[in-house]
Amino acid sequence: MFKFAVYYLFDKTLKVESTSVILGSDQFTQVASQPDLDDDANWIEIKWPTRKETNRTVPAKVLLFGDSYKELVSKKNLFLLGKDIWAKEESRGVRMKKKMCETDVVKPKTSQQAEQTRIKEAARDQVLQNLKTCLSQKRALDTQDHLYSSENESPQRVHGGKRAKINKAARRVLLPLASSPTSDDATSIGSPQRHDIFQDHASDEELGFSQAQRMKLMDDNTGHGMAPGMNEIMSCLHDLPEMIKLMRECVECVRALMSSRETPSFAASSSSVDGEIEMHPLAGSTVTVSKRAFLRLNRSRMTIFAQELAVLVFTKEGLAQSTLTGKSRKGGPPKTQLDVDKVQAITDAVLLEFRQTTVSDVRAAIRRKCNNEQFSQRNTHHA
Repeated sequence: MFKFAVYYLFDKTLKVESTSVILGSDQFTQVASQPDLDDDANWIEIKWPTRKETNRTVPAKVLLFGDSYKELVSKKNLFLLGKDIWAKEESRGVRMKKKMCETDVVKPKTSQQAEQTRIKEAARDQVLQNLKTCLSQKRALDTQDHLYSSENESPQRVHGGKRAKINKAARRVLLPLASSPTSDDATSIGSPQRHDIFQDHASDEELGFSQAQRMKLMDDNTGHGMAPGMNEIMSCLHDLPEMIKLMRECVECVRALMSSRETPSFAASSSSVDGEIEMHPLAGSTVTVSKRAFLRLNRSRMTIFAQELAVLVFTKEGLAQSTLTGKSRKGGPPKTQLDVDKVQAITDAVLLEFRQTTVSDVRAAIRRKCNNEQFSQRNTHHA
């Protein structure tokens, strides 16, 4: 049930009021188009009380129902301006799309999509053609292997499965010599006996090569009717496993060398071969630290850099048992004063990294680090 409605009163005025003023009806049907305002039909009685007449009713026509009072007031104002308040409003996206179509903005995009679709279809057709060719070649090879296995046992097959595998690999090497790129069937060159088997099923032209080409490929000087150069191919295939093994060993050696090599930034700075740690002097002083550790210090903030450098120079245990002045809190155990030269070296190094820092800021950071380490060790002992 709707909450509000736009009413057209008998005095030709428009009002937006609640639907509770309508008499004799609990169900309201939405008005889908403008009613005839001059017609005597479709008038309803609504309650329109005044101070003097509390039960006063007036005739009215309903123009539109809704649940938003603000929206119906807007519709009423549009109706007064002569707008069609019953027409469905298009969304902003639909309006923008129509505008783009009218200004031919979407045509380049449509053309680009068509081009991409054409490329995808061409790639798909090529993949399907390649797959079809591979399947036909595999089917032809499987058929040849099956027919070859039914022949009488030859001296070549007496040597076992290894020789058979080499012959099969050789047939795969020679396959492109006799295949036709436009034919769906793949053929290979074999022995005269195998060619005789295929004579009953396909001619030389159907197999993809002429009689002259077949005679040229056949070698009468070889005892087994193989193509020229087959002995060299068989010899290479025989040595192929050993070559692969050597190549794998070379790859493993290269990988081991790459994994053991240092990163470029630190490898270039290392000057010793026997594994000695290269030291770095702080701000040109005699205080030195590991150069690699110094380069890895966090330089995002001054306090972090100063405190990590203090740990690198004094260690955490040394900071926990010392202070800058050697004085401890009242009632606390005596403390050791940090080495003045080392503190000065740390301060100078921090000032070189952070130009806007003062000496008091650096000393405050070191003092805070001493307190933190003391508190951390005290908690560790209590735990």
